[in-house]
Amino acid sequence: MSTRCFVLATDGSAGALGAAAWLAPLAVAVDAEVVAVHAYDRLAEVVESDQRLDFPELQAAAEERLAGPWVEPLRAAGVTVRTVLTEGRATQVVSDAVAAHSAELVVVGSYGASGWKARFVGSTARALVDLAAFPVLVVPRPS
Repeated sequence: MSTRCFVLATDGSAGALGAAAWLAPLAVAVDAEVVAVHAYDRLAEVVESDQRLDFPELQAAAEERLAGPWVEPLRAAGVTVRTVLTEGRATQVVSDAVAAHSAELVVVGSYGASGWKARFVGSTARALVDLAAFPVLVVPRPS
């Protein structure tokens, strides 16, 4: 069992998938476990939907995405992955995961959600770099 732990902050965006792909060989090389963390945002679900919302169903769907395609690059490389879906602000959810798992590093894509969420919430990557008391590696957009 690995004694090293990294946190992947993910929202399923192309940037987050790029961060997962970048992290996979590093985690393999140092035998680190990765905790993939997603902050579930009910407000975003309300604003983005034009239908009646079933929050338990939406949360279950988010958990499936988090455990499946959002961490596929890590699992394909043979990395041990745990997933954490927590309701709350992304920076706080990631910070809590770092503390809970004694993570050495957070990896996040340089860009994530677009549209109204990016304007309203701001950049998680930037907020983590500005506020975090732990190392944050920001993976740039693929060229």
